[in-house]
Amino acid sequence: MGVFRSTVTGLAFGVLCGAAPLSGALAAVPPLVTPDINDILPAASARIVLRTLGVLMNYRAYQGAAPRGITGFDFGLEATLVHLPSNFSSAMSGGSASGGDASSAAGALPSLKLQLHKGLGPKADIGISGLYLRGSYLWGGGLKFTLFEPPEGPSWAARASYSECKITTSSIGMGGVPIPIEGVNAGTADLDVRTRTVSLQVLSSKAFDFAEPYLGLGADWVTGQIEIPVTITVLGEARSQTLVTRAYQAYQFQAFTGVSFRIVPVGIRIAMEGSYSTAGMHTLGTVVGFSF
Repeated sequence: MGVFRSTVTGLAFGVLCGAAPLSGALAAVPPLVTPDINDILPAASARIVLRTLGVLMNYRAYQGAAPRGITGFDFGLEATLVHLPSNFSSAMSGGSASGGDASSAAGALPSLKLQLHKGLGPKADIGISGLYLRGSYLWGGGLKFTLFEPPEGPSWAARASYSECKITTSSIGMGGVPIPIEGVNAGTADLDVRTRTVSLQVLSSKAFDFAEPYLGLGADWVTGQIEIPVTITVLGEARSQTLVTRAYQAYQFQAFTGVSFRIVPVGIRIAMEGSYSTAGMHTLGTVVGFSF
C-alpha cells in the first residue's frame, strides 16, 4: 500500500509555521499547520472519486438470465475498461479546472479480476470475484435468481451483488491530488480509497446451444471514505498525520448488453459485454475461462 506523502522543506518553514527569523541558536520548532482536507479534496470531488472507483471495481457476472444448474461451474479471468466521467480529472486536481496530474486525465481505467460461478439449483446461481495486488484489494459476490424460463422465448432473472475495495490511487497508475497549505502548494498526495458497492439488476436472455445473448438494466449505490496520510518535514523533523473524509454516497444507473459463448466440447467460455452509464462511466469488458 502506498503512503501519501507531501514534503515541505525548511525553505517553506516560514510560510507554513509563521516562524520568526532565526538568529544565533536554532529556535524551537512550533506546531505545524494542519492541512484542511476540504482544501485538498472538497466534498463534491470526494464523492466523484468514490463513485468512480466503486463502479470501476464493482462485481460483474458477464452472464445471462438462464440458470447454470446444480452441476454448472465457471471459472475465468475478467478484464473491464471503464470510461472515466468528464468531471473526474477536475476532482483529482482538488476541484480546480486545471492543474491535475496527467495520469488523472486518462480517458479510461482498467480493472482485472478472477471470477468463479456455481449453480445452486434449477433457479439460482452464485458468483464471486476478486484480486489482491500490492496491498490493494477488491472482492465481490452476486446471487442471481431466474424468475421466468419459458420453453420458448427469453428467460428473465434478477441479480443482487455486493463489492468492496481498498485501493491506493498510485497502484492503478493514477496521480495524486495537490496539497495546498496556507496558499503554498506543498506537493501531492495519493488517495487511499475504501468503497462498498451494492448493485441490483434485471436481465433477460435467450440461451442457445453455443451462445446466450442478454441485456439488462441496473443500479449501483456506492458508499465509502478516503484517507490521505500526509508526512510534512520541516528543518529535518518529520510529522505524520492521516486525514479522513466523512462517509459519502453516490449512485448511477446503467443499461448493458452482452453475449456469453460456451464451447462445450472443450469447456471454454468467452463472454463480452458493454454498458451505458448515466454517470458517464460506460464499460467494455470480457471474460475468458472454463465452463463445465
